[in-house]
Formats: sequence, C-alpha cells, structure tokens
Amino acid sequence: MIKKLAFRNARRTLGDYLIYIMTVSFAIAMDHALNNLMFSEQIQRFSNISSGFTIILIGTSALMMFTVAMLIQYMTKFILEKRSKEFGLYQLMGIEKKDITKLYWFEQIFLGLISILFGLFLGVILGEVLEAIVYNFLGLDYSLDIVFFNKTIILTIFVTLVSYLLAAVFSSKLFKNQKIIHWIQADRINEKVKYKNPERMDIVFKISILVTLICLTIIYWQIKIQGSFKIISLSILILIISTYNMAANLSIIFNKRILKDNDQYTKAVLPIRFIGAKINLMSRQMGTLTIVLVAGFSFVLMGFLFGRYYKLNVTEYSNFDILYRDDLDNGDFVKKVDDIISKYGIEAKANISTYGIKDSDVYDIMINNSDFGAWQEFEPIISISDYNEFRILSGKKPIHLEKGSFLVQGASTFIDLEKILPIDDYNISGESLHLQEIITEPMNTRDIGFTQYYIVVNDDKVSDQKPIFKSYLWKIKDKDIEALNDDLLKLVVAENGKVRKVITGTDERLGLPYNFLISEELLDEMKVSTLSFTISMLFMGLLFFFVMTTVLAVSILSETKQYKSRYELLSKLGLDNKELSKMIWKQILFLFIFPIVLGLPVAIILTMTFSMVFQGYMSGGYIVRNLLMTLMVFGLVYILYMLATYQTYKKMIF
Repeated sequence: MIKKLAFRNARRTLGDYLIYIMTVSFAIAMDHALNNLMFSEQIQRFSNISSGFTIILIGTSALMMFTVAMLIQYMTKFILEKRSKEFGLYQLMGIEKKDITKLYWFEQIFLGLISILFGLFLGVILGEVLEAIVYNFLGLDYSLDIVFFNKTIILTIFVTLVSYLLAAVFSSKLFKNQKIIHWIQADRINEKVKYKNPERMDIVFKISILVTLICLTIIYWQIKIQGSFKIISLSILILIISTYNMAANLSIIFNKRILKDNDQYTKAVLPIRFIGAKINLMSRQMGTLTIVLVAGFSFVLMGFLFGRYYKLNVTEYSNFDILYRDDLDNGDFVKKVDDIISKYGIEAKANISTYGIKDSDVYDIMINNSDFGAWQEFEPIISISDYNEFRILSGKKPIHLEKGSFLVQGASTFIDLEKILPIDDYNISGESLHLQEIITEPMNTRDIGFTQYYIVVNDDKVSDQKPIFKSYLWKIKDKDIEALNDDLLKLVVAENGKVRKVITGTDERLGLPYNFLISEELLDEMKVSTLSFTISMLFMGLLFFFVMTTVLAVSILSETKQYKSRYELLSKLGLDNKELSKMIWKQILFLFIFPIVLGLPVAIILTMTFSMVFQGYMSGGYIVRNLLMTLMVFGLVYILYMLATYQTYKKMIF
C-alpha cells in the first residue's frame, strides 16, 4: 500500500518538481562527464599530468555531488513544509510516522531514478564532448566511443546514491518528533510576518551596505599591494555575512515599505500580493541565493579567464620550439647549443637583441598604467630587422617601418593597448618618433622583452647601443623533445652545471635552467593546472547557477494551487487569458530579478577585484571581455529557467 501510494504521489507531483529533476539530471550528467575523464586510458597514460589532473577532478566531482545533496536536503524540507497537511492527515488516519517517512523517500527514489536515467543519458553525450575537447587540449588522439554501461556509469550511480543517502541523513531530524498538530500548523508557522521592527531592519540593512563596501575596499587594497592572505580570507567571510544580511533585509524592507504601504499598487492586487508574500517567506532564501549567485559567477569567470589565457599561450609559444636567452653574451656556448639542435633538423631560427631604456614617453605611460604595474625596470626595444626575422620564423609577413616611426608589439591578452597609447608622436631617448602601429599578434612578448609589450624601432636607433640580452629561437623538424632536453642538459652540466630541480608529482629530476625554454614542455606543465582548474570552475559555477534558479522556480511553482482559484475568479470577472498571462509573467520576472539586484553588482566588483591577480598578464579590456561572456552564460541559464517556470506555472493555472 505504501509503495502504491508513493508511486501515485510521485506521478502526481512530477510536473511540480520537473525543474528540480532537470537540475539534478544536469548535475549527474556533469559528474558522469568528469568520471569519464578520470577513467580515460589515454589520460592515465599521460603520466606527467594524470595524477594531478585526476585528483582535481575527483575533488570537483565530490564537491558537486555534495552540493546536489544539499539541494536534495533543501527540497526535502521544502516539500515537507508544503505537504505538511497531507502528512498530518496520513498520521490522523493511523499511518505510523516511520511509514510516512518511507512513503516520502519512496517518492524521492522514484523521482531520483528518473533523474539518474536522464542524467546518465545526457552524461554519456556530454562526456564524449568534454573528452573530445580535453583530448584536443592535451594533443591526444580522440575517437568516438559511446558506451552506455561501464565502470564510469557504475561510479556515477554510486556517487548519486551516496548524495541521496547524505540528504536522507541531513533530513532525518525533519521527521523526528513530528506530531499531528505540527504537521497541520507547519504552513501557518512559515507564513508568520517577520518584519516586526522595520526600523531595526533599516539599520541592519544600512550597516550591511557599509560593511560590504568596507570589505570590498579591504580586499581590493590587499590584493593590489599583495597583502595578507589572512586579512583577505577574513574580509571574504565578513563579506558573505554582510551580503546575506543585506539581501535578506532588503527583501523584507521592499515588501513592507514599497509593496504593502504604497497605494499605487492596489490596481494589481493579486500579483503584488503574490510578490509580497513570496518575498516575506523567502527573505532568508534571498540572502542565500545572492551568495550562491556571487560564488557561481566568480567560478565561471575564473574558468573563462584561465581557459582562454592558456589558449592564447598556446598560440604564443607555437611560434618556436626552443628559446635560449643569453644574458652574458657567450657566443661560444650559443654555438654549442646550435650544434646540438642542428642534429634534430633546424626548420628556421632567429636571433633577437633586446635593448633597454627608461627615457621614453611610452615607458612613463605604461609604467603608470594599473594594468601593467610598476615592476618593469626598463623599456624593451628591438630592431625592425630582428623583429621581421622573428615574424618570418613565426610564419608571418615582415613589416615595413617608416623613417622616424616606431611600432609597439603587445601581448595578445592586452587588447586595449590602443586606448592607452593613441597613434601620436612620442619622445623616445630624446627623439620624437611617430607611433606607426600597435600589433597584438602572438609574438612571445614576455620572453623577448620581460614585459607585456616591446618597442620596435629602425636599426639605426639601436646601432650604437649594447643589448641587455639576446634571445635565440629555433623551430625544429624532429620533435623528439625528451632526447633534445637530455642533450641540452648534458651540455649545461658539462659547461657550468647551473641546472634546476623539477618536481612532477612525487618525482624529482634535474631540468634545464630558466633561460632555456622548450615550448612543448612549458605548455605541458601548464596543461594540468589550467585544464583541471578551468573544467572545475566552469562546472561548479554552472551547477551553482542551476541550483539557484531551481530553488527560485520550485518556490514559485509551489504556490500555484493556492493562487489558481484566485486567477479563476479574475477570469470570471472579465480578464482574459492574455491579461492573466501578463500578470503571471510580471510576478515571476520580479522574483527572478530580485536576487541579482544586489548579487550581480557584488559578484562583478569582487571578480574584477580578484582579477588584479593577473595584473601584468591581462589587460582590463581582456578581463572585461571574459566578464561579458560570463554574463551571457549567466543570462542564458537564468532566462531558460525563468521561461520554464513561466510555462509550467501557466499550465498549472489554466
């Protein structure tokens, strides 16, 4: 009997919680995609990176499913509150409390099975897509191999069941000590008016705003001066508390001061009553959802920044295979290096002399620009002939530089150099030169100039100067990087013995000194941290977006039965379905917008503040572009869930 009743209730409430089921399914799909990568034989054979890569993915998977467990626990509490009278009636009819608990969890198991099946179906597809992206990222060979039952699926099912078990443990107290009177009066308790002292709430709200601004300022300056990690951590903790209080109190103040006490809203009694009641009941939720929004937004933005930054680095370092920077003008050693590299077949090579000056308008502008920082001790300059030699090595056409002109080569992450350096005349070493062009093609600016830009002048401007260092670059035909590294390492040990220790996982080996750079090795070293961090941040951020919008949607849809009779009354009074649909859309739109009123500004300010960590590596314009991408993803998720809530609400009403 209990199982039949549970099955009937699950079918009856399936439409009410369809958005919740979809969110759990998406989470299961993302978890399956991560598990699919962990069990990939090619990634496991990629020994240099597999251990760290796998550990990070395991941690992300565990955190994601813990978040799902929290969502299930929240939904358990939410459903119990909304169905309290029903459970009270069951107990009044003589059904024991333990049977009511079984009844509820039988329903959840049924809904969970639907989520698992749909999530695994999506996960198989998402897993293959993610695997193809990762393999391309790592330079591995990918082939489509869809399997609908393997150890990855078994692990995903196991982890999902553990999430439900955790939710059941977290929710166990909700079923204990519940008497019939508690079930019957549960919904009334939840509807108590919470704004007993509006003046006190005004004070708390204003203090929260002040504390939030102070915390954001402290975080900004601590990051700017590379200050104390403890102070930053404490400020973030206080910021979370103040943002929560700010959002929670603002919702009640808005309800009390604007909706309830404002006569101009009396023409829209039903939507405003709905909004006021929901804001009053969801005040704490609004605070929590605001925090979840900030966290999700930050995660997605960091994922975009790291992913796109690595992609640009791949383009930068694909221009050459080996770079050696000679600080001592040691021509004999360079000749020996060239002899070793010749064994692997030299496809092309270039020699670049880098000069340094400080007497330059460009240097003054760049050194005082917040994007670049004040750490650069000189302005790097190279000749046009060396620059064109490098361009030819990189497969690009040479550039003609007019007499009395110069050009600026900037890193590809500094897309707004033209705003900082307008086309004009500049004083460089006591001579007025015209800025002919600003180029942001990937031309390895950091290793040639030690900064995110360098100046290119005609050869006669540096003919009487001594270079600070010389850079030698080679492109080779035989890409046997391990053998080349060993040969160069033997040369360094024999000549001067200046090697460095390289730690990979638990292994320690000798490596080439820092003035040697083998592009493939550098990119391999970046792959683990960048790829794993990017995937983790994007998946966690998306999951937070899903959870936030699901909580909003389910909370709104839970009131449809209560408001259905009121909409039917308005229909009888002469309002057609089109007018009623507009009313529904307005109330849903308002409730969805409310959490982002405070959450989105705090998220943007906080993420832009933390982006200063990348100062000297990325310009403000580059970060803003990634910020806009994050806003687009967030907006897409938000709009889709809002439209789904609207359509579901209408079906329940009409």
